Amino acid sequence: MLLPLLVLSLLAAQTAAQSDNVTRIGAQFLDSSVSLTVGRSAHLSISLNQSFSAVTGAALSGAPGCAASAGCLPAPNATAAELNLTGWDAGRLSIGVNSTNPDFFNNHSVFVRVTVAKSDVIDDFNFVVGILYVVLWSMSFYPQTVLNYRRKSVVGLNFDFIGLNLLGFCAYAAFNVCLYWVAPVQELYFRRHPRGVIPVEIADVVFTLHAVVITSVQVVQCCLYERGGQRVSLTARLLLAAMLLFLLAALLVSAFWQAGFDWLNYLYCVSYVKLTVTLIKYSPQAYMNYKRQSTDGWSIGTIFTDFSGGALSILQMMLLAYNYNDWPSIMGDPTKFGLGLVSILYDCVFFVQHYGLYGEPARRRRQRRLLRVSATEAADSPAVNQPPTAAAEQPDEGQPGDADDNKPLLG
Repeated sequence: MLLPLLVLSLLAAQTAAQSDNVTRIGAQFLDSSVSLTVGRSAHLSISLNQSFSAVTGAALSGAPGCAASAGCLPAPNATAAELNLTGWDAGRLSIGVNSTNPDFFNNHSVFVRVTVAKSDVIDDFNFVVGILYVVLWSMSFYPQTVLNYRRKSVVGLNFDFIGLNLLGFCAYAAFNVCLYWVAPVQELYFRRHPRGVIPVEIADVVFTLHAVVITSVQVVQCCLYERGGQRVSLTARLLLAAMLLFLLAALLVSAFWQAGFDWLNYLYCVSYVKLTVTLIKYSPQAYMNYKRQSTDGWSIGTIFTDFSGGALSILQMMLLAYNYNDWPSIMGDPTKFGLGLVSILYDCVFFVQHYGLYGEPARRRRQRRLLRVSATEAADSPAVNQPPTAAAEQPDEGQPGDADDNKPLLG
């Protein structure tokens, strides 16, 4: 008896829901995003699933910076309307539709993103900067890999740096891949940020996967080539073990406590591992260069490309903030900005070590100084400045010493 009643109640609920969907009117923007510059206009189209029976007032909910000629929704017996947007000031906003008409369904998930830029030229230049910094950061893995291959040796390359680097990029790749491709994770993200944008693009995914592959190649090189007895230090092994245990514990909590700690929270934990690795991974290499008083085996080409990529990434953030009057995007995301600064600061340390303290240019300068000092000391020596005597220059004939020159040393 209970089963037929349950089926009937479910059918009744479904019928009521369908009836409610039919009677209520919903709006939809034809474009998901609109871009314009200050002082220019763009068109925004709205469509309805059915027409109103009377003129219906509506308001576009958004933010200052963009004016819209919208006083009402589509006229009676019409299911579409064209709105005109004019940019007043640079910024980013999202626009939705609200109405007090009881027949209208105020769906807050229906909106359009509007960006108002100060200049199209800055936008185009920023696009080029974005491509360049991704290319440079991708290239930064190759100088060290090629140097290891040519030398058939990894002496001078710190194994702690390689181990931490591999873990960091694996964590970063997992975060990017899941947030970009895994639909359930994206649903969790939009549930928290209904009008947000997935903060991962395809370039981020390709870059991190490429980084994992090339760093893995360097790990293989460390196993195959001459390494001078070097191995991963105890400190690095403890750090790696601690971070892996942290990820395992977070995974178990997420698997068994989805209500309080979902998969998106777990991915944030993975991103914290990447953040931690980036803050500390360069320290072992810098300390090793100091102990050896040499940068042999450590490719300065890697530092040049990494520094250039980091500088361009920060430049892109600054240009975006200026062009869209969105400075909180920098202060509100200190992780990305801070990581770029940390990388640049470490690159500066390596520049000083290579060109000022321990590298080949520094050695050549020391050798030149030593040669100048030796030449000065030789010039100041009395033996050098003493003029030769006449006897030393040309012995006189008949001197007693002449007869003794051919005598044996003994006897």
